[in-house]
Formats: sequence, structure tokens, C-alpha cells
Amino acid sequence: MIESEEKYRFYSELKRSVNSAEINQNNANIGFEYGDVKYVFSDGNILAIKGGKIVEKKSIDDFAKRPADTYRRLQAIVETKKNAVS
Repeated sequence: MIESEEKYRFYSELKRSVNSAEINQNNANIGFEYGDVKYVFSDGNILAIKGGKIVEKKSIDDFAKRPADTYRRLQAIVETKKNAVS
């Protein structure tokens, strides 16, 4: 269950971007920013990038098979960053 509007928006953007990445497989610039984390879809993977470094990598196939689990892992990156700033 997604308990806040912010988390729902993140999940919706992630899902929309995954669909866009699958349609445009040759486009390496698909992605979005959420807070201080940039999510890039490249070579069949979702890359979470903070401070210019890849901090998490999940396959798009994993998201398709287990969206809730993949979402939670990627959301944890956002939460970790938010808590480190607070």
C-alpha cells in the first residue's frame, strides 16, 4: 500500500517512465528526477543516481515482475537521501 501522495507520485512517475523506456529502447535519455535523486533508464536497467554516482541499479524486468518490491527499494534511496539532509 502506498501511504502518501508523494509516494504515489513517485510510483506513478516510475511506472510511466518504465513504459516509456520499453517503447523507446534506443533512447538513453529517458528518466526523471525525484528530489536529489535522478532515475535513468539505460540498457534495460533503472539506475538511481545521487551526486553523480549510481547508488542503486534494478532491471526493468524486475520492475515488471515485482513492481512493489522494486519500488520499495528505489523509494528507500529517496528516503535515505531525505533523512541524511534532515
